[in-house]
Amino acid sequence: MAEFHADHTRPEPNADPTGLAIPMWLTVALIVALLTLLGTGTRYYVQGDLHPVHSLLGLFFSANLWICGKPGSAGARCSPTSSRSILPG
Repeated sequence: MAEFHADHTRPEPNADPTGLAIPMWLTVALIVALLTLLGTGTRYYVQGDLHPVHSLLGLFFSANLWICGKPGSAGARCSPTSSRSILPG
């Protein structure tokens, strides 16, 4: 028969000791920065110049893509072709 020893600690059931712990805000910031740099770099490669409005729009659209592109979250409300309506009635 198995005995319970009070001096042993039990591992938490949801603990992942082998996983890398990166804060979510850092992950989001890195993805948005990467997408913004990708758009700005593409503009520089194609047009040969940098424009601050294009950089700001790239930052905005990258953040918007992160927010609206997540399946199962509020992303369905961001899509103009969504069959669900956020308005009551």
